[in-house]
Amino acid sequence: MNNYLKLFIFSAVVVGAYFGLQASGFGQYIHSTAIAAIIFYSLQSLLLLWAESIFVNNDGQNFVLFVIGSISFRLLTSLLVAITYLVAIGEENTSFIMTFFALYLLFLGFELFTLMTNLRSNSKSVQIDG
Repeated sequence: MNNYLKLFIFSAVVVGAYFGLQASGFGQYIHSTAIAAIIFYSLQSLLLLWAESIFVNNDGQNFVLFVIGSISFRLLTSLLVAITYLVAIGEENTSFIMTFFALYLLFLGFELFTLMTNLRSNSKSVQIDG
């Protein structure tokens, strides 16, 4: 299955879970900016999938560097957005932090899952000299 389609399905499941939690009464624990965070992480994942298709598929030797770089990119941009939001609001907002970084972990897990499936296919093509 195409990684872009996997991202679309995963994002749709996360949005569905958000609305399910809102309907079940657990919505009070989810910050009002959760949909914006889901869109942010979906776009971030789309950018990383596009970069993976360019950098990794052309040269499998850069795969480990790409994984480390993509995780670092995701962490730094997430921290930048979270800190910018918290400074702009000017108050302590625990529900925002919990929601934002729970979504961070979900999308990070998705990214690692898709990258590891590519690692398996790349490792079959690389032969180990012994």
